Amino acid sequence: MEAEELVGRAARALAAYPETVTTREIRGKRISVVKLTVAREDYLNFIGHEQRNAVVLRDVTATVAKKLNKVLVLEILEQKQA
Repeated sequence: MEAEELVGRAARALAAYPETVTTREIRGKRISVVKLTVAREDYLNFIGHEQRNAVVLRDVTATVAKKLNKVLVLEILEQKQA
């Protein structure tokens, strides 16, 4: 299972609006960035209140990175309003 997919699954499990969760991985040789985009309401839940959800997702990302012997950076972004 790829880091992008694992982070996406974990984020959907934590999100109030899982259908809006998207992930994108930008890969380098040793460093990859996983961009997680969530609805505004979920963004506030992930980032706010002691960042509990963000900490959980960063822990998942760190565990995957260690297994893959890579550096993974997680960016949590708010979905743009149309």
